[in-house]
Amino acid sequence: MAFEPRAEVFDDIAPHPDGLDASDQLIHERAYVVRAYRKAPDVLTLRGSVRDQKPPGLYIPQDPEPLTVHHMIVDLDIRVPSLEILNANVVLETHPHESCPKIEDHYGNLVG
Repeated sequence: MAFEPRAEVFDDIAPHPDGLDASDQLIHERAYVVRAYRKAPDVLTLRGSVRDQKPPGLYIPQDPEPLTVHHMIVDLDIRVPSLEILNANVVLETHPHESCPKIEDHYGNLVG
């Protein structure tokens, strides 16, 4: 059986504060997801993602969809048990500025 994450699960992890209405008062949400996979007996692959979103209608009143400001995916191959980083790759799927993807190449400095 495949594991299917659901967005509302985040509400279980970080419930909205009492007295605040998320449908009216939420202005920003950042979500992190990290998954670990066994790639080989001595190598793990970690895939991490960060996504920043604004709720529907915040900037464009009639827009029914959330506005994704950032969405970055990072893959790391890690040797165990030494925890040596063998490979690092990042892709900015969504970003607000032309200069944002310049960070992608710097993740290679994690190797070693």
